[in-house]
Amino acid sequence: MAAETPIRIHPEADEELHVIADWYDEHGQGGELFLAAVSEIVDDIAAAPWRWPVGQGIAPPTRRRLLSRFPYSVYYRIDDQGVLVVAIAHQRREHLYWLGR
Repeated sequence: MAAETPIRIHPEADEELHVIADWYDEHGQGGELFLAAVSEIVDDIAAAPWRWPVGQGIAPPTRRRLLSRFPYSVYYRIDDQGVLVVAIAHQRREHLYWLGR
């Protein structure tokens, strides 16, 4: 079995993750379900980070993996240290606000 790629999470992406989970908890929709969905996606990324496409016109090259049950995407970059998750972003809000990370 191939080793998984090391994953790092940008502090602002980590904050987003917890703010979103708290929102789902407050609205009775299951923050734990959201966290589990993101964890599953991050595991998929660690297993095969090259699988998802690079966004066009985004520098440095950044890939996106969609969540299926929630309207969010995980944006990440591959570098010599592994994978850096740069954002947990709503699919219909503030497009590319995270580019400076």
